Amino acid sequence: MKSLLFAAIMLVSISCGAAQATPPPPNIAKTVSFIFLADDNGNPRINPDTAGPMPNGTGFFVLVTNENGPGGYGYLVTAKHVLKNEKGEFYKRIYVRINSKSGDAQFVPLDLRATGEKKNVYLHDDASVDIAVIPAWPPETVFDVLGVPNSMIKDNDEFKKTTIVEGSDVFFVGLFAPHFGDKKNTPIFRFGRVAMMTDGRQISLAGAREIG
Repeated sequence: MKSLLFAAIMLVSISCGAAQATPPPPNIAKTVSFIFLADDNGNPRINPDTAGPMPNGTGFFVLVTNENGPGGYGYLVTAKHVLKNEKGEFYKRIYVRINSKSGDAQFVPLDLRATGEKKNVYLHDDASVDIAVIPAWPPETVFDVLGVPNSMIKDNDEFKKTTIVEGSDVFFVGLFAPHFGDKKNTPIFRFGRVAMMTDGRQISLAGAREIG
């Protein structure tokens, strides 16, 4: 399976190529979901300042084609710190807020297991890499969701062959916590340029356990 290359600008972003930025690919926002916290009873945690559910970060769905047959493997990818409390412990449960085909958003509970036989949270061997991957894919008959396409997933060799260099226009899309959307998720797009490229180690999941 192709390794999932993750860098905050590289996996949910692409090079826009020319000197002038172009719009993001159509429907890329449909790959994005928002992650919310659960309270001690396992229900969505309420923010005392807003009286609404408490968002904690962005997740996005990736669909990796099965190289040995039909179908593929679905994953929810997020930053590792989004899944941990202030003590560095993984939350027992989070909620993933996903837009539905009916025009609203639903809170889907997801119990986290970072160890054991039923483990479903996979991390990089290097503890400094801030990434977590969870095998998960929402029913397409219910949810208005897409996966980050294979064309935007690069292994280390492919990444080195791309035209992304210092000055390349890039974008990333995710959560704007003060306004995540009343009835459905409303991701925010940010645009910028690559400031530095390094010859050092690429941030990837090449050393992580293959899942699916």
